Amino acid sequence: LRGNAYRAKRDFQSALADYVEAMPLADDEAVRRSTETGIMRALTQGPPELRTTPNGKKAIHLLEKSLQKS
Repeated sequence: LRGNAYRAKRDFQSALADYVEAMPLADDEAVRRSTETGIMRALTQGPPELRTTPNGKKAIHLLEKSLQKS
């Protein structure tokens, strides 16, 4: 995922944007888990205000939705 490369460069906003785009398209279990992990890492490693951005809110929503399915 591109998000992993962005996160490695500490570009958390771009990482979240990529993860948010990839999450609904992830039909493979391994890709979905990798995307979920990337979202969690971006949200915990990035600045706290990242959670209140549009992509941050969408990422949190996608994680909650995914957890409800589990």
